[in-house]
Amino acid sequence: MRNSYIIFPGLLIALAMAQKPDNFEYMYPMNDSKLIACSSEIILRPGSILDPNVIQTPGLISVTGSQSGKHSGKLVLATDNKTIIFKPVNPFSPDETVEVSVKRGFTDRAGKVLPAFTSSFTVTSQEKPINPYLYLKTINPELYALRNLPNSIQADKDSLPQDFPDFDLTVTGVPGSGYLFISPTHFITNDGYNLMIGNNGDIFYSQRITGGYPVDFKVQPNGTLTFGKVFESFDFGGGGKTIYYMMDNAFSVIDSFQMGNGYIADFHEFKVLPNGHALLLTYDLQQVDMSKIVEGGNPGALVAGTVIQELDLDKNVIFQWRSWDHYDLRDSYADLTQSLFDGIHINSIEFDLDNNLLLSALALGEITKINRQTGEIIWRMGGKNNQFTFINESETYAPLYFMYQHDVRRLSNGNIVLFDGGDRDRRSWSRAVEYQMDETNMTATKVWDFRHTPDILSSTMGSAQRLSNGNTLIGWGMASMTGNPAVTEVDPDGNVVMELKFNKLLFASYRAMRFEWEGGLPAADVTRQELHAGNIYIFDTETQKTGVTLKINNMSGIGYNEAYAKRYLYGPKEPEFINKAPIILPVRVVMSQFNIPTINADIYFDADFYQFSNPDSIVIYHREFEGRGLFLPLSTVYNPVTNEIKATMTRWGEFIFAYPDFKTQIFQPLPVAPVDSQKVDQTQKIVMEWTPVGYAADYDFQLASDASFTNLIVDTTRLTEARYILNAVPQNTRLYWHVRTRNEAGASEWSVLRTFQTVEPYILILVPNGGEKWQIGGSYFIEWEDNIEEDVIIELYQNETFLGLIDTSRSTGGYSWEVPVETKNSYNYKIMIRSTERNSVFDISDQTMALLDSVDIPPEKPAHFVLRQNKPNPFTDQTTITYELSEQLHVKLEIFNILGQKMMTVTDGIQEAGVYTKTVNTRSLPSGIYFCQLQAGDTYIETIKMILIR
Repeated sequence: MRNSYIIFPGLLIALAMAQKPDNFEYMYPMNDSKLIACSSEIILRPGSILDPNVIQTPGLISVTGSQSGKHSGKLVLATDNKTIIFKPVNPFSPDETVEVSVKRGFTDRAGKVLPAFTSSFTVTSQEKPINPYLYLKTINPELYALRNLPNSIQADKDSLPQDFPDFDLTVTGVPGSGYLFISPTHFITNDGYNLMIGNNGDIFYSQRITGGYPVDFKVQPNGTLTFGKVFESFDFGGGGKTIYYMMDNAFSVIDSFQMGNGYIADFHEFKVLPNGHALLLTYDLQQVDMSKIVEGGNPGALVAGTVIQELDLDKNVIFQWRSWDHYDLRDSYADLTQSLFDGIHINSIEFDLDNNLLLSALALGEITKINRQTGEIIWRMGGKNNQFTFINESETYAPLYFMYQHDVRRLSNGNIVLFDGGDRDRRSWSRAVEYQMDETNMTATKVWDFRHTPDILSSTMGSAQRLSNGNTLIGWGMASMTGNPAVTEVDPDGNVVMELKFNKLLFASYRAMRFEWEGGLPAADVTRQELHAGNIYIFDTETQKTGVTLKINNMSGIGYNEAYAKRYLYGPKEPEFINKAPIILPVRVVMSQFNIPTINADIYFDADFYQFSNPDSIVIYHREFEGRGLFLPLSTVYNPVTNEIKATMTRWGEFIFAYPDFKTQIFQPLPVAPVDSQKVDQTQKIVMEWTPVGYAADYDFQLASDASFTNLIVDTTRLTEARYILNAVPQNTRLYWHVRTRNEAGASEWSVLRTFQTVEPYILILVPNGGEKWQIGGSYFIEWEDNIEEDVIIELYQNETFLGLIDTSRSTGGYSWEVPVETKNSYNYKIMIRSTERNSVFDISDQTMALLDSVDIPPEKPAHFVLRQNKPNPFTDQTTITYELSEQLHVKLEIFNILGQKMMTVTDGIQEAGVYTKTVNTRSLPSGIYFCQLQAGDTYIETIKMILIR
């Protein structure tokens, strides 16, 4: 790595999620939000139309800084008559905490008085944003020359932090332009950085992330920078609870994103669309009786599904999709007999060319296209439900033509490119692959792929990005942890033109991407002087092209004037629209003037230059002030002869290009929880949840004590979350509820009726229920029914005598118990299950069961010798290893460290043919990479790699 680099100051990002009051649709700054600018205003939107006289009432909003004291300001009602803005006279002080107190008194037109509340936020330590242009010289001399700035900050390699992911970058061809964006993290210590790296190996930007590890550092279509910070990893598979942060061109955090409806985001995808909307996903853990789905399934299994959300500009959930409503778990390639597993694992969302969504469902081995309006599946590609004929692919791996895939993306030519992770058991190499798609004849033709030499296997993480010059940038995910390259860029012919490799083991980056980021500067900036009415002006030069032509009809001002056209490669900031936002293209033009206060002109945009795919469908939108205000559609005309789109311009300002989104329809929502006729714990609050179908603005909700809804307990409207929390729970009562969706198309029909019964908390043991004969050393399911949330304690009794603790388990209704080999033969055993928090909530078997040395159960004889990958992996204190023996042999199962030293012997002795599962306690071992070796007899030896993380 070069010894010249730039490091920006790190930003301390608080983990607390910002929140708004329950009774408000939108609030800024949100409660507990951090790094708020000193010049911020206070914005409140209750959601209903407000009485315009409300702002005349003094003292309704009080704003007090911990250092700056009480702030005076002006109260403004926005033109939508819904939004109240408090504009402080003086800015806030750096690093102070500001308390906002809203008194009871805001009234809407219906006479409803909003309740009082208080919130607080913390101001950034920076009085002014960082100026990124101070740091441009090393990477972009041309931009530096334009700004005539001082020398950039330099540091030598010795000053790198000890935990820095030092790397080597080798260029052997012509890589794409721009910077490499990666977030390398040490997956033992969780030390991570966001990096922007130039093609010469210089670090343009470095930010150490604390309080979690970073993922998915990238440039969004609106030109902002975003990254996710994972503050808690999942215990059921890859993924973790994540907050996403947005930074401006000065690398200051200006916003944070989190999912709605009670979900916590996962790190696998975050996309800001050019119209200001955002796409996120999370993994949703649910209790599933897998014994009814697959032979040997756990009756109390915890299974992760996936939830996808689209948030509007105000971060309201307007679209939500749940895998539970559309996938069959039997289509998964996951081990469906586990007690805890991720059965779907969607890891990327792509906004398709027709406004629908492409999903990468890793555990299904498929790409799924879903209708963004209805949520219905349009087609499935790969896996057990494959609908496509694959051309130019090997049939060896069918139907898994791609495996453990990540980062599925649609190209502008209609093709699909993805990172094909491969799989240790089926295909031990990864690749990037491109398919030509024919969605009419349902064919997928492989037109390009790339395998590294030597092969690299990375079935965890990874990315593939097609660049504007035709190159493909490949991130190898977790393969870099063991010394493989982290990033490879190849040209269209598969020649390696750039490669980056970390100099330390255990560093990996979830994705690697390249962006032509220019710090907010326009891609083209053209000036025309001394404009006159009746003339035509083309805003292109030999070196800069905006694609704009202006025909002036009328104008005011004197002859000494100028007009400026600036073209940006990114979409607008915070675009607002009267109704539903259209689909915006990631490009914008800003027209401004000197000495031309009024104008009427025809403005033309070159469709060839902008590469509009359907120029006859484009609508030009305009707002007067760049970066703020309402976009209004202009009457747009397409001329196929000149291939230009035209609008009449009466004001200077910002212009964007959009296609209409789906026409808004209205659909009934789907009730989710409680399950119909469920018995719920009446001592706890009850959460009623539903899934919106299609676009949802808000909801009407009713809860009653009768199915005809004449005895209403709750009757509320305009809920902005797809759930209702009942805090005052009626005792021992059957309740009924339904919900309906509202949007600009009106109100849907009420959903199907759901009912539940409130009862005292209880546990009821189902298995064993008396008379069972279980073999000592065998595994069996203990099953029970309950309505509690806390964990349970499972204990073994002999008659009424306590023998010992079996385990403490989640209250899932099922537990796999391996009867200890030291258990004595007897016919008088019982099981007790009790709450960890409430001693009065328990149950004990009514009848006894037998635990015996032999119950004449013939062992299953496997066909082969197999050592399975340990699960989970990576792991913390313990992991489970499964192996199969096809005949009786002397077996050794041993664990070695990375130096080849034996650390543990799990098994050493003669074993019969069968399937064996060993739970290995690793609390005595330090973090690191280990190898588990199975030796059966003299000829069979197999090894797996395991990662221990503390």
